[in-house]
Amino acid sequence: MTESDNPRPWENLAEEPKENWRERKGESRENEGDDRGSRGDKRDNERKGRGGFKGDRKGGYKSGGKYSREERGGKRGGYSGRPRRDNDRDDWRRDDRGGKRNFERGGERRDSGRSGFRSAGSERGSRYNDRGYNRSRTGSDKRGHGTTGRSRYLEIPASITWDMLDKEAWSRLSPLPKETAENVARHLVMSAELFDTQPELAHEYARAALKMAWRIDVVREAVALTAYACGKYSEALREVKTARRMSGIEVLKSVEADSERGLGRPEKALEIIKSVKPGDLDRTEQFELALVESSARADLGEYETGLAVIEAALAQVDSDAESFEYGRLLSVKADRLRELGRDEEAAAAQALIPREPEDVEILDIQEAEEAEQKANPTTLQGANVPLAQLYPLLLTDLDGVTWNGAQPVDGVAQSISAGRELGGKFVFLTNNAARIPQDVVAKLAAAGVEVEPDDIVTSAQDGAAKLSELLEPGSKVLCVGGEGVPHAVQEAGFEAVSTADQKPAGVLQGLGFEVGWAELSEACYAIANGAKWVVTNMDYSLPTEKGRGIGNGSLVEAIRRVTKSEPIVCGKPELSIYDLAIKRCHDYLMGNEEIAAEVKANEEAAAAAREQAKQAREAKEDPDSEPVVLSEADLAKEKEFDRVKAAERKHRILKRHALAIGDQLATDILGANNAQLASCVVLTGLTKPRDLVMAPPAQRPTFVALDLADLSVPIERPELRNRGWWYTENTRARVNGHDIEVRGLGVLSEDGTVVSLGEFRAILAAVWYAREQGNRVDCPEFSVVREVERDYGEEDDLDPDETAPEYNDAKPVVEQGTTDVE
Repeated sequence: MTESDNPRPWENLAEEPKENWRERKGESRENEGDDRGSRGDKRDNERKGRGGFKGDRKGGYKSGGKYSREERGGKRGGYSGRPRRDNDRDDWRRDDRGGKRNFERGGERRDSGRSGFRSAGSERGSRYNDRGYNRSRTGSDKRGHGTTGRSRYLEIPASITWDMLDKEAWSRLSPLPKETAENVARHLVMSAELFDTQPELAHEYARAALKMAWRIDVVREAVALTAYACGKYSEALREVKTARRMSGIEVLKSVEADSERGLGRPEKALEIIKSVKPGDLDRTEQFELALVESSARADLGEYETGLAVIEAALAQVDSDAESFEYGRLLSVKADRLRELGRDEEAAAAQALIPREPEDVEILDIQEAEEAEQKANPTTLQGANVPLAQLYPLLLTDLDGVTWNGAQPVDGVAQSISAGRELGGKFVFLTNNAARIPQDVVAKLAAAGVEVEPDDIVTSAQDGAAKLSELLEPGSKVLCVGGEGVPHAVQEAGFEAVSTADQKPAGVLQGLGFEVGWAELSEACYAIANGAKWVVTNMDYSLPTEKGRGIGNGSLVEAIRRVTKSEPIVCGKPELSIYDLAIKRCHDYLMGNEEIAAEVKANEEAAAAAREQAKQAREAKEDPDSEPVVLSEADLAKEKEFDRVKAAERKHRILKRHALAIGDQLATDILGANNAQLASCVVLTGLTKPRDLVMAPPAQRPTFVALDLADLSVPIERPELRNRGWWYTENTRARVNGHDIEVRGLGVLSEDGTVVSLGEFRAILAAVWYAREQGNRVDCPEFSVVREVERDYGEEDDLDPDETAPEYNDAKPVVEQGTTDVE
């Protein structure tokens, strides 16, 4: 059956739930409102301004109620799988949360305002760029709020794709038919995006996903989390228990306990917490349960006990490394102290909450970029000067960029030499962990490119760096892969071993051309015995001169299926390998006078912002109260905190001066976008022109080139001028209906058509813009060359009376991501 034969592909399941999943018999909605029973206004659970779906829109649902931030930076996230309470999100948040933070308590809290979420019409406005969402900047929502009738039409923009869902959550959808799984994934991602600002609507998307996949545990978890966020505690409890029965895992214990509090049953919350075995939970969930227990004790008037719970949790937190949990726990401690009438101690605890002064955007680059984006709405960029001159650091892929298998890409040595003459430093990043850096240096030399070993960053080195965070120095690490894997392990200070009998504490798995059954089995044995499992990359294929060969990701899947374990993934598209490269090039970048001056100006402005915040805080203090005097230890912590934040600010500036270059969208370009680096795709490897045209937003590059030679010439940016045409160089393209039109070529409809690089860039801008508007685009397979001679007739000149194509006038297309919800 084709998609056109089945306009509702999400209805492929043969069975429907025997129970209505919205409301079960005997369950009253009255207990889902604001009635807190005897707890009154004592609930420490305002959930204002919570973080959620960010930046590159990677959905955050994760099996087992885990949080998907994964230390990857960028702005990833979504559902945390745990409750958020005790005013922890509005006033004191991590540095990727945005917004103003002062951790001031805002008057008396009452249950009528407990959720802290903003409605669609809030004055807060949207935090997203809203392309393709038809939402205004004021935050008003035009997607169905206030409509009459039994159903609401749930829209999902074309820019929301199934592959934005967290990998682990996506794997949980495997029992579903492919098109149904993709549709469920899009609903979960959309729900995650709305979770922060519109929890009620987020809940509707989660429930729509439930209607399609009511037997999938991760979908039940999503419904539980969104119901909890909306204050629908009965439903949250119901779905938590259902998810638990399905998965067999004790998930969302803190959500369950806090939902009992929400229903006015703090005693029941304490029973749940008491039943939990500490060894069954990670540290984050233990902190969450401590917050719930402290608040439940306060609900019962047991303030001393609630304080003791928080102090015990604080004793387990490293205030330097865990400043997020540290700040939340200190805030709750201050609450308990105030409830006991110990205001001076509460003020002292409040003063210890870590500050985050770096939120001020020192150089107003973002505002200028947003203005430019509004005037020219495409993510595809241009440059008036060559990229090798614009970006001092060029993080370049190897396979598919400098060579394919054993064959160098044509002209690669000349291209790199030209880029170096313009001031660009080439550092080579590779997911191929089979070779040691010295072998890569030798292979580049054979291709005519001279480099130093320090200019090679391998995924094996990235994996070894990750193991350094997990294991003690000198630990044994079982190595699976080529020579590059044990070499990186030994360089990191570990002992490389080859069998599970040697009792390794870790496993590092990378690409190896001789890896077979024996090596993979040894890894399975070691992982089953508790070894930490780190993999260098998840590339399922490897470009060779013959085509696609087997990549490391395919071998990882074999071990994953046997061990039922999930590895820690390094290499591209993870953030860690880019951070490793930037840190290695720190001295080189800081040697650039312009970059050094930018860092200095940023720090001076940050210091001024801190001083201004300090003066404002002092102005609010009661002059009659005794000032809080910090101990030497606390002052040392403050100083260390400032040092860490300064390093983070510098790192962000250094990243702005690096360009990531690669041939694969799902690794090189997605990784660069995750790391918030500018990126350039080249067409010398696996990515074909049509792949790039149809790429989801998270895999779209900043620049497009045929090969590395394009780093040495300016690139003209496509511009939307009039009547829907995107212009670049001497050509133009647009999307009319579902067709791609190119000047001098007409409709791009036949496979095998050849277009110029300039035409290709115009096509990309036109198609990406049309797809952001929700328009379906038909695109054949075609090829790209640097120049194409065309004879332009009079009919190719723009008719001043010609009207622009109206995307919204086209016949509506029923997409997988739209459904009616009763």
